[in-house]
Amino acid sequence: MTKHTDQCRKKWVVVASGWYCPVHDSIIDFEVEFADDMDAIIANDGMHCEDCKHFDGHFSCPAFPEVIPEPFWIGREVHTKSKYGQTNKIIFEPKEKKDK
Repeated sequence: MTKHTDQCRKKWVVVASGWYCPVHDSIIDFEVEFADDMDAIIANDGMHCEDCKHFDGHFSCPAFPEVIPEPFWIGREVHTKSKYGQTNKIIFEPKEKKDK
């Protein structure tokens, strides 16, 4: 199995079955990649990176401008405290819900 780095994750593109890594010219399957983490990911539903107002949609945000650490972007951990060598105090904040 290919070992993806933070640098290659920054370049991943969402495709129908997962992500495409242009660095390794490979598809990362959602189910295979996250099977071991599924209980934590489900428990953290609603607090994943894509639910945060700081998420830019490209595996980075003001808290982690280079690339979001894997435990956060896959949803295994929630970013409710500053950690992982962060140089600022930005943490998870839910996106504002839009009225329909």
